[in-house]
Order: sequence, then structure tokens, then C-alpha cells
Amino acid sequence: MSSSDRIQYPRSTVACTMRWTNSHLHQFHINDQQYGEPDPYGGMTLINEKGIKLSSLLTGNIREFVYEYDFGDDWLHRVVVENVQDANPAWNGSLCVAVFARRWNVDQLERVNSARNQHTK
Repeated sequence: MSSSDRIQYPRSTVACTMRWTNSHLHQFHINDQQYGEPDPYGGMTLINEKGIKLSSLLTGNIREFVYEYDFGDDWLHRVVVENVQDANPAWNGSLCVAVFARRWNVDQLERVNSARNQHTK
């Protein structure tokens, strides 16, 4: 990713991958802080994500964080940043090298949980 990428970049990447419209509330959990859009009702205390560069948050050994989407369904995504560098002037944006996503229906979840339970006995 580019050192100039804003915190919204991973949100757009996940939404594109999952075919979502970014129409639900979300937050980023980075280094024991929560970032997102300000809550209009005041129920959540989030740091306003607008204008924040990811490179300013991913300091030291911090190279991964959690992106939470749709607080009713609680979709949690682990985001791992492998490299941060200055932007290439010939490119407009960043390169996402891999996205792993899986949608599960109820039957699939029941089979996975059943198999997991058998292995832990």
C-alpha cells in the first residue's frame, strides 16, 4: 500500500470483494482504538476516520488490524499490511495482492461446526 492511503482504502477493498455497497456502519480496530464515521446519535465513541492515513497508525510492529462491517451481522475482517511505501506517481491508488473471503450459508456452517466438534473430542 502507499504511505498516502487513507484508512478508507481497506474498506473499499473488502466491499468490492464481498460485493457490498458500504451501506452499513463500520469501524476499524487498530492498536486498541476504534476508528470510523462519527455516530450521529452519540452511542459510540469512535475516532473520526476522515483524512487519517493508515501509515500514521501502522507504526512499530503493528501490521494488521480488524475491520468490522454491519454491526447487526458483525462481519469481522482481519487486514494484514505487508508493505508500505511511497506512492508511484504513475499509479492512481494501491495494489491489493490478495483477498481471501468466504460467504457461508447456515448448512455450511453447521457442517463446519460439526466437523470441528468431532476433531476436538
